[in-house]
Amino acid sequence: MIPAVAPFDERYKMFYNEHKKKCNPMRIPVIKSVSLSAGCGKFHKDSKKIDYICEELTNIAGQKAVLSRIQESISNFNVREGAVVGVFVTLRGASMKEFIDRLVFIDLPRMHKLTGLPLRSFDSRYNYNMGIEKQEIFLASKALDLFGLNISIKIARAYSEDMAASLLEAIGLPLNKRGGGVHASK
Repeated sequence: MIPAVAPFDERYKMFYNEHKKKCNPMRIPVIKSVSLSAGCGKFHKDSKKIDYICEELTNIAGQKAVLSRIQESISNFNVREGAVVGVFVTLRGASMKEFIDRLVFIDLPRMHKLTGLPLRSFDSRYNYNMGIEKQEIFLASKALDLFGLNISIKIARAYSEDMAASLLEAIGLPLNKRGGGVHASK
């Protein structure tokens, strides 16, 4: 069993050494990046709300958030070309490892009824996606105005969902084996 207090590198090294004996070391999965994104939705015309969401994501991730703008006007959605429709941050390297440590040991335990993260959140390339209903679970958040966000963990070299899930469990994410869900309210 991997100790929960070990830093990210030590937890991953223990996972790597455990699986190195079973298969080719180049087939052992690794986390490449973590992306945080929030849509602006009906607030695409409210610049103060967009600035607030951008500032909150910057505080949560510890890295400057980027605005996502629409490429062409779509009259059915009432948006013009160049309008901001979302905010995102992509973390790699040391900042990614620090964010995962904060997420696992500080932020996820603050969720009210955390029964575990669902296993059904893997996509076809074995990347893990999880939605957070309210950003108030993050310690770095000011939570003056609530919004939801998505966290996407990109896993490279995973050849099965079980292998990707074992990597996430090794780094400390509380996955629910029964496929249950999470109620993200404080």
